[in-house]
Amino acid sequence: MVADLYKNAHELDEGLKLTRWMSMDHNMVSQLLQEKAGLIFQNSNSMCTSFAEGWGDNSKFGSTCVMNIVCAKGAKGLHSFASGAFSSEKEITTLPGARFVLLKAKKGNVSNANGITIDVLMLPPDETWVAGLKNQ
Repeated sequence: MVADLYKNAHELDEGLKLTRWMSMDHNMVSQLLQEKAGLIFQNSNSMCTSFAEGWGDNSKFGSTCVMNIVCAKGAKGLHSFASGAFSSEKEITTLPGARFVLLKAKKGNVSNANGITIDVLMLPPDETWVAGLKNQ
């Protein structure tokens, strides 16, 4: 199924800005605040993100962490406009296995002084990892 997601994914515009609000436990917040820019991490699951103006403070989805994502050339995702009850939201769903580079982590966000704001760059898919999906 994941191989099919990659096959049907769209290349996102370079520089596209996405936002993801989420809950995160205190230990993860502490760990991210200690990491340096350049850390590459891979998400094992997909995430719904928004590129709609005015969705910058949507802490109802989780107030601990706001993730500001900028898409690199070749980054891919799935357009999932207006899913669920949020018909005005413009959504992109990231792919399982998406890779990110940490650009900056800072304590606090617009909804939670004890939370975190992380700025990341979403990388293009790792073609070796994607090829491995087809062999499973």
